[in-house]
Amino acid sequence: MRLIALILLSILLISSSSYSQEIATGTISLGPVKVGENRLPLSPDSFDIKFQYPAPYLDVKLMKESLQWIRTKSNVLLPRMKIFFILLNRDYSSYSLKYAKESFLFQFSRNGAISQINYSLFQPAPIEIYRDGKLINVMIIRPIPPKEKTGLIDYSCARYGVDIEVPTHRYYSVGCVENITGPLGNEKKNVEISWIIPEMTLLDRSLPPFVTNFIDAGVVETKLVDSFNKVESIKVTTKFDNQYHRLNLALGLGAYSFLSIQGEDTTGEKITSPLFLYGNYTLNLETSIRLFNAFAYASDSYFNNAGLYIAYDVAKIFDSRIVVTPLFGFQLVTHSHKEGPSKTQELFPQGFELVYKHAFGKKNYVLGFGTFISTSSDDEYQNTWIRYGKKTFFELNYLSWKEDDRYTKTWGLSLGFPIGSFF
Repeated sequence: MRLIALILLSILLISSSSYSQEIATGTISLGPVKVGENRLPLSPDSFDIKFQYPAPYLDVKLMKESLQWIRTKSNVLLPRMKIFFILLNRDYSSYSLKYAKESFLFQFSRNGAISQINYSLFQPAPIEIYRDGKLINVMIIRPIPPKEKTGLIDYSCARYGVDIEVPTHRYYSVGCVENITGPLGNEKKNVEISWIIPEMTLLDRSLPPFVTNFIDAGVVETKLVDSFNKVESIKVTTKFDNQYHRLNLALGLGAYSFLSIQGEDTTGEKITSPLFLYGNYTLNLETSIRLFNAFAYASDSYFNNAGLYIAYDVAKIFDSRIVVTPLFGFQLVTHSHKEGPSKTQELFPQGFELVYKHAFGKKNYVLGFGTFISTSSDDEYQNTWIRYGKKTFFELNYLSWKEDDRYTKTWGLSLGFPIGSFF
């Protein structure tokens, strides 16, 4: 029954992931898009609406509550907001709007003839107004320069030390994609950085987003020109090690309470410093092989717990900030009480891990919760942990096992740190 519950949980998380993306910013997204987190203080007051000619027949406003950040395939977050139109003319069937090669008609309602458009705010493009098939006006929405440099470097860039130097006060958005090349054991990573500064193009008027592929860490400088023909020099900087390692090992040490019982004899609760070994071999972006070994010793008694698991990221929700990973594999436990004969048992508890990336707004920090669920009512085994940190992390762990007249338990707080990367 516990295994069935775990499978049902995985199915539920998969089915909920797309809906969770839609509610990430409090509004329902329209179309097959990924909705990101709102990390810039944008409002209708951040933008200026301009018409080529006076338009007394139109009432136009940006709807603040409709703001969404749409993630592109290159991980650039672009804001969009709904523009609400009220046509102050009874002859609404004669009017239409055109934006991004799509035409929009007016619908008559009790509030008048209305229409709305999802407008990409960092990619200003004209909205053409037609009457009886003839172009009568053009409207465009431009960002008002902020009082200070106000930009967004996506969390996908957090591991690469990305920075962008913009000499004047402008909005910008930057996203990253990592690529791996080379033979196994000598693989290299390069970082593809895509970025956009509204209303700025290359000198040949090529439109953003712009792409820079960093094979090694360094600086790329280019010149852009704005709509007023002002030329500015932009620098994009990265800091990262381009050597890619699939196998990463970490060690954990801490202060734990340890209890060992066999029959009527007990060690009582003792304070000890167990040794934890963690390994993660990456297969691809979603799949890895994980191993661990926990060894606790006190009063001539010891307990060793080793496990090997396949981990697969089955669901990524809230703009991939929360990741759910089932763990499928097996374990070996070995127990010896007061130098007596040891007992080894194979176990098959299955588990899952719930990870919150960039926890509390701190880049690269992870808050994780994990547990193993026994698939057999005969196995009395518990292993639950809470982990927080980045390369170095703190872990609160509870582990217990019972079989026949043997029982052992250990719990406490440990500090984990990397000890090597290979392959």
